[in-house]
Amino acid sequence: MAIVMIVHVKDQARTSAAPAWRAGASFYAGCLALGYALFQLWPRAYVLAGFGYAQSDLLVVAAINIHHFIVDAYIWRLRRDPGYAAVAGAPRPAA
Repeated sequence: MAIVMIVHVKDQARTSAAPAWRAGASFYAGCLALGYALFQLWPRAYVLAGFGYAQSDLLVVAAINIHHFIVDAYIWRLRRDPGYAAVAGAPRPAA
């Protein structure tokens, strides 16, 4: 999360006149709200749908792991993209 926040703040600093702390604070608040929804509200919704507490926690963990699998695949593919240096501010690795 820290790496994504650093990239987000740098991107906002380039495109906006607002102070960098505001972009960081809004990003962190959004992540906090999303985390609460994912790990507190979503399992309760599964419980209301008839699943047990343990099953609902496992369903959420499975969905998040599948999401990370897809996102990680995209990120690793991005490193071979010529635009990677512009996004991450790092040199493009050798093929």
